[in-house]
Amino acid sequence: MSLFKCRKCGCAEDTALCHYWSARLQETALVCSACDPKIAKWHGEFPREPFELHHEREIERFLEFSWAQHPNGDFGRCEPGVGHDRMATARCRSLVQRTITPS
Repeated sequence: MSLFKCRKCGCAEDTALCHYWSARLQETALVCSACDPKIAKWHGEFPREPFELHHEREIERFLEFSWAQHPNGDFGRCEPGVGHDRMATARCRSLVQRTITPS
């Protein structure tokens, strides 16, 4: 699922559930289905929530995967007390965030 932040309300929206691609081609504001006057209704495929909250949940979900790598090279969860300190956890979180954050 490819998500973007709605320019009007700031929620997380899926590019496939709104007019994202036509807005990109026309170089107009990227808005969610609820803020788009042509649709004007949230699709209900997932809860409407702020992009930052959704993004933070995605980071936490990725940190649960076994391939999330510790900064010291070990594989496993990145959390305090599991093989490294708080600073190492912050580095791991930063690595995962850079991996999943769209540019």
